[in-house]
Amino acid sequence: MLVRLADEGDKDWIKMILDEHWGGTMIASMDQWHDAAEAYALVAEIDEKPAGLLTFRAESYALEILTLNTLFEGRGVGTQLLQAIENLASQWGRKRVWLVLSNDNLDGLRFYQKRGYVLTGINVEARIRARAERPGGRETGQQDIPIRDELLFAKFLEMS
Repeated sequence: MLVRLADEGDKDWIKMILDEHWGGTMIASMDQWHDAAEAYALVAEIDEKPAGLLTFRAESYALEILTLNTLFEGRGVGTQLLQAIENLASQWGRKRVWLVLSNDNLDGLRFYQKRGYVLTGINVEARIRARAERPGGRETGQQDIPIRDELLFAKFLEMS
């Protein structure tokens, strides 16, 4: 498996994945909207075919994961994308990688915690506010859990 920074030739594919998996390119995080199609991106490939996408934005002290999608379950694509962004954060001199999950995302809770991410905060009712700004988002998620809050997760990196 190869993980690389996206280039201009990936733009249409990235937009397609974001539309398909996120209903568009605009992603809410911490009461702000980010256009994931214009963000940095990592592309995972298996046998030179796209297998996963991770979009992120850079802050002075951290990298924030905006989206993570894999096209194949159980092949380690998500784990490889996480490892790649952690390595990139270290190379860029960032001390942590962070993200938000909606409170219903049980699969994400398990996935990130198993890979060393810790819960660092809760943005109460953030998803309700996001739906008020941009109607059309789902009100219930996994196992019919009401989607209300953002759960903040971070991994603090060892600096060499």
